[in-house]
Amino acid sequence: MGIQILKLIIFEFFIYANFGAMRLFIQYLDSLGFSATQIGILIAVMPAISIVANPFWFYLKDRFKNDKVPIIMIYAPSILLIWFFYTLPGFFWKLFSYSLLSFFVASGMPITESVVISRVYSVKGDFGKLRLFGTLGYAFSTFLIGKLVKIDFSMLFILSTIYMVIILLNSITLKENVKIEKSDIHRGSVEERLSYSKIEFTFMLIFGSLGIMTAFFGANFFPILIDRLKFDMSSAGKGLSFMALGELPFLIFSERLTKKFGNQFLLTFGILSTGVRWILTSSLSSENAILMVQFLHGLNYIVMYYSILTYIHKKIPYAIRNKVQGIYWMLTAGIGNITGSLLGGIIIDNIGVIEAYRLFGILDVSVGVLSAVTFLIIKQRTKIHVAEDGEF
Repeated sequence: MGIQILKLIIFEFFIYANFGAMRLFIQYLDSLGFSATQIGILIAVMPAISIVANPFWFYLKDRFKNDKVPIIMIYAPSILLIWFFYTLPGFFWKLFSYSLLSFFVASGMPITESVVISRVYSVKGDFGKLRLFGTLGYAFSTFLIGKLVKIDFSMLFILSTIYMVIILLNSITLKENVKIEKSDIHRGSVEERLSYSKIEFTFMLIFGSLGIMTAFFGANFFPILIDRLKFDMSSAGKGLSFMALGELPFLIFSERLTKKFGNQFLLTFGILSTGVRWILTSSLSSENAILMVQFLHGLNYIVMYYSILTYIHKKIPYAIRNKVQGIYWMLTAGIGNITGSLLGGIIIDNIGVIEAYRLFGILDVSVGVLSAVTFLIIKQRTKIHVAEDGEF
């Protein structure tokens, strides 16, 4: 058991370390002189392809009934393709090579993390505490790369390659799939399990996708913000590292907070706090103040992500769980990320990066208020129906 938990920790640490490295691709592209719109298009490629790639890889995961096979199939070619992206010149060759890379690596985190979550919950573990290592991996990677890119941007790609090799080797030695308890597989029909939660889960996906879209925008274009404000280049890596470290307090108490406040409350809180963060970011001029505000990330993306993903794993039946996960990643990391990247790039080119952050902040606050009102109405109607059933 101890060795297998260690393997899950390695997965969490290095899939997020690699995610942090790829988040800084935007700084590399900016150094090549591409416009914000071109960068937005390139960054949107991965989430666009993930709309097709995630359902495909989750289908293969179901088909093979083996956790390690899709992970190996994703990361083995990615190790080679990342160097095509680095070495091929010009916008269109970058677009082509990044598209090839994205078909594989875009699903690396969703597929690997689905393996981690299912194995943790199979032994009634605390996913929040295991997810801490993902946050530490992201923080370590972005901080380190923020320093190393001062030497050369090739260091970014060298580190990403090392991370993916470690993930690949870890998956090869992964133990066979854990057994799923019959009580989980046969815990009522799909209709019975979802009848009470269809409406609230649909709204969770809608509001969560909008909130996560703005979170992706802010994180994706943070290196551009740093560049436009003429701050030190390493501040981009520092800021992304601070974002990750800000997640630690929530992850330590995530299970308790979910039980106390519920998934819908946490989701709404995450959306509202994201809006506050982007409004503050757009209103400050001090480098240190802007960096400190990024600690609020610990109340933003991780809260929205955790509230939806744990809802899926605890309330959605096993028979359709992989499909629902595919939909979640398609809407958030796919459509949400595309919209945030493309729309963000266009808005920045037209009104500037500061105004873009302010605009997305106002959007988030509006969505958060709408989310709060919607879930209150659903809660009130549920109480009325329960009362009527009781009287009957």
